[in-house]
Amino acid sequence: MSSSSKVSRPWGQISAGLVGGLLLALAVGVTFSIYWPSEPFDRMFLGALLFPLIWIAAMLYAFTADSGKRAWLTIGILSLVFTAFDALGLYLHQAA
Repeated sequence: MSSSSKVSRPWGQISAGLVGGLLLALAVGVTFSIYWPSEPFDRMFLGALLFPLIWIAAMLYAFTADSGKRAWLTIGILSLVFTAFDALGLYLHQAA
C-alpha cells in the first residue's frame, strides 16, 4: 500500500463547495429576486443579501459531506431545481 492512498483527497468537496455553491447561491438569489412579493429594488436587495449566506451554507455542507460525489450531487440537484424555477419565472414574466 503506497503512502499516497492513505492521504485523503478532498478536491471534490472543495470544488463542490466553491463552484457548486457559487452556482447555487446565484440561482437562489435570482429566484428570490423574481418571486419575492415586493418592489423590484427590495427583491434585488434581498437576493444580494442572501447570496453570501447561501454560498457559505453550501460550502459548509460540501466540506462536511461524506464524499465529493455526494456534495456535488446534492448541490447540483438544488442548483438545477432553483435554475428551473428561475427559467420558469422569467418565461412567465415575458409571456405576461
